[in-house]
Amino acid sequence: SFSLYRDLRKETCFAPDNFTFTTLTKSCTLSMCVHEGSQLHSQILRSGFCADMYVSTGVVDMYAKFGKMGFARNVFDEMP
Repeated sequence: SFSLYRDLRKETCFAPDNFTFTTLTKSCTLSMCVHEGSQLHSQILRSGFCADMYVSTGVVDMYAKFGKMGFARNVFDEMP
């Protein structure tokens, strides 16, 4: 799913929304794609979706399941 997302971003005017980001965080979590998850978090920050409670919760869950509790705590502390 992450490769499809990258292709859509490159080849079209695709604009991700909160549903896109929550789905991708879940996908990264289930497949334990740590690098892609970190890239996704950067894209979430750049796009302004870090203020969305569902997206932020997905990012916290993703980092926690990766064993990166410091990152999970930082995202949690920044949640609205």
